Amino acid sequence: MGKRSRFTITFAILFSVLSTCAAQCSCSDSDWIFESNDTESNITLATELIRRQSEQSILDYRLPTALIPIHYDLELQPYLTFPNFTFDGEVIIWCECRERTDQIIVHSRNLDITYIALVMPNGDQGPNITNVTTDYLRDFLIIDLAEGLEVGDVYGIQISFNGLHSKYPFKDFIVAFYHMDNETRFLAITQFEPISARTAFPCFDEPQLKATFNITVVRLQNMTSLSNMPLSESEPRDDVWIADYFEKSPKMSTYIVAIAVSDFDFVEKQVGNTTIRIWVRPNAINQTKLALETVGPLLNYMEEYLDIPYSLPKLDIIGIPNVNYGAMENWGLITFDEKNLLYLNNTPNRAQKYFTVSSFLAHEIAHQVQVNLNFTIRFVFFELSQMETDFRSHRVSLGSLTQNEIRSKIFTRITYVKGAILIRMMEKLGGVKVLKNGLKNYLRSNTYGNVNRNDLWYFISQALKDAQIEDINVKEIMDTWVLQQGLPIVTVTRNYVDNTAFVRQRVFQDKRSRVNFNSTSKWAIPLMFSTKAMNSFDVKPQKWMHEEDYVQFTSADGIPSPHEWVLFNPSIHGYYVVNYDNRNWKLLLNQLITDHTKLPPLVRVYLVQTLHLLKRNDLIPHHLAYSVLEYIRNERNEQILSVGLQATMDLLRIFKPTPHYPLFRKYLLYVILPIWKHVQSTPKPESGLSYFQQLIYKLACIAGVKECIEEVGNKVFSPTGESIDEERCLDDITVCALMRDIRAEKWEELWSLRNNLTRNYTSFLILKSYSCTENPYLLYNRQLALRIFKENLMEISKWSNAEYIIHALSNTAITQQDVDEITAIISCIPQKYIMGKEADYRNYITTAQEEIETRRNTISVNYKWLKRAADNLPSNYEDEYDAQL
Repeated sequence: MGKRSRFTITFAILFSVLSTCAAQCSCSDSDWIFESNDTESNITLATELIRRQSEQSILDYRLPTALIPIHYDLELQPYLTFPNFTFDGEVIIWCECRERTDQIIVHSRNLDITYIALVMPNGDQGPNITNVTTDYLRDFLIIDLAEGLEVGDVYGIQISFNGLHSKYPFKDFIVAFYHMDNETRFLAITQFEPISARTAFPCFDEPQLKATFNITVVRLQNMTSLSNMPLSESEPRDDVWIADYFEKSPKMSTYIVAIAVSDFDFVEKQVGNTTIRIWVRPNAINQTKLALETVGPLLNYMEEYLDIPYSLPKLDIIGIPNVNYGAMENWGLITFDEKNLLYLNNTPNRAQKYFTVSSFLAHEIAHQVQVNLNFTIRFVFFELSQMETDFRSHRVSLGSLTQNEIRSKIFTRITYVKGAILIRMMEKLGGVKVLKNGLKNYLRSNTYGNVNRNDLWYFISQALKDAQIEDINVKEIMDTWVLQQGLPIVTVTRNYVDNTAFVRQRVFQDKRSRVNFNSTSKWAIPLMFSTKAMNSFDVKPQKWMHEEDYVQFTSADGIPSPHEWVLFNPSIHGYYVVNYDNRNWKLLLNQLITDHTKLPPLVRVYLVQTLHLLKRNDLIPHHLAYSVLEYIRNERNEQILSVGLQATMDLLRIFKPTPHYPLFRKYLLYVILPIWKHVQSTPKPESGLSYFQQLIYKLACIAGVKECIEEVGNKVFSPTGESIDEERCLDDITVCALMRDIRAEKWEELWSLRNNLTRNYTSFLILKSYSCTENPYLLYNRQLALRIFKENLMEISKWSNAEYIIHALSNTAITQQDVDEITAIISCIPQKYIMGKEADYRNYITTAQEEIETRRNTISVNYKWLKRAADNLPSNYEDEYDAQL
């Protein structure tokens, strides 16, 4: 291998290891006309204003309540000309005055305001404008008036403006692009969630300030425009431009206003009274079949479940190329990152891709039915105190946040998931039917309105009363979950002499969380349990735990004999972790090992997950958690296996860098062989390997199953072995498995073949897989790559994110030498690149050091278990299958 080749591959190893305004103005009597802007001076002034305002201890980011928007007349005209992508616009915001005021404040960010005036509904001029200023930190456009506005009167704020389309991949009013017929084509698309409508037009950009909209889009004749509502009419503005007028919308928040201008094609389908269209670039129209077939059934299901019809006459779904976003549920116009919308049968990872497209569509379609009623889980609970970023520390309610906090904290996966868990827990208050009735009445009664959590509690309480359930205080119970950080761990300690059980709660502190919780927090917890004799797992709460020190259960409550297990939270409706004394854990594990079919799949996966969580936090002996693998080898439910086999991945991380790795592979072979045989006997779906099947291939190849290694090699290479077969369904698990035991000469051959690939995806897959090798000679190149990285750190920092690479290194530290390397690399970074990030870099070192300490503490105790487990394996089990140990 030549020096250049070795350098290139070495650097590839490194990559693969780590990858995975103020303005001048003139004033007339009644309006303000803005002249040309000095951009540089504006930026300087903005920076100074931000510096001054950042020094203030408290800032109110909420708009004043004196004016309430009623309706927007909005026109936008995007210019899609490279490289100066700009847009013009005009808006009249019709507002009702609720409190007498001589000042108007609306949101505006990065817009050049060219004209402002106040108009009355009868066409007369409104009060004169005396001054206009901008608060850059809060995105406020402040309009001072010569006289006060009268309470109850309606005023129109007329503003003309222009702006630059965003350069971010999916934020604000952006320009996206794609290539077709040897040319680059451009399109304009909006992404306003959570507070970016203000970047496209001045507005009252808070979700509770809903209004109706009449939207006009001026576009080139060869393009098409879309918005939330159907097109009403079009008219030429001149020989080049056409104005599209859209129907008046219902009341809606600014963040779901949507506009798209493109030359896309569409496919359509009629579902009831709703016309559904999927819009994509013309050369991708053949990849829309899955989306078009999925949308209709999803929409019907949501309408039937909530008993609420989708209220718009059309639904457009558009896939945007070359952006980095999931999807956005704009009412009537859903925007997708196209990779989450398009699907081909011969795409890599087809099963996973199928799931991605279907799940994204399900999520966004659910919002279409709910959005007009403002029922999205993230808003139901948002009202009171600030949130933290860790999942289990997340209070679901919040108060007044800064702009950055709104962008980073409100619209996150946390708010969806935790909110959904609490909704599910409410099923136990009175049953599914009661909850469903409460939700339906809540939705119907709050059409187009603004709500808080107490509105939801009220309707759930009414549904309980209608079902003659009077003894449950919904607000008292649910507020303990909404207004507190964290979640509880419930510990069940049995007395096997008198057949009693004592249940206690405390705050669960996950080691992975850096948030310290209030140790005195108490929750209202529904306590329900099941036993083997009961033979039922969907049970009602037998008792409620509030602030008492413990709750006692006796044999009269159903606690079984000492030889039988007890299982709390059996239907997994309670949002809490359950731990038991070791004896009860052994009884549950014995049930899993001897006859797991006595426990429903949901219970089995719950137990496996709980054991893993408790082990990770050192709340149970590790051997108890790993004993579950004896059961896992006999499980055939793919969802449970996908979770249960994570224990083997934990063991892999522990033992791979140690002399005990061969012993681990021996035990792994024992666990994986029966599952591998099951997978091999199951027909492979046309959509490609599922996530579960990919995991089994990965583990089987690690364990040394010869057939797995050979099959993977045949899958990657063409029959002649002289090229990589890109038409096969390649995935990262498959290619990684091939690389695990690859010889040096094959490694170089694969590198050469990679240079002839035509698909970027396959090329990246091969590049990424170089980190999977276990060949000591090839792994030596990691040290060479680190040296190259360190010596060229300054140059790399110009073109890449060195901080990201250092972060990745800290997560892969195994020895003290690794930590020393990371420390040395950080010491080479000039202070100007670290300024403001000192805490992050210290955290990288701390994380790496803690990981090493954890390894030191766990290797010895886990080795004792592994040695005992491996010694007790059947003597001839590996003879059942040809394996390379």
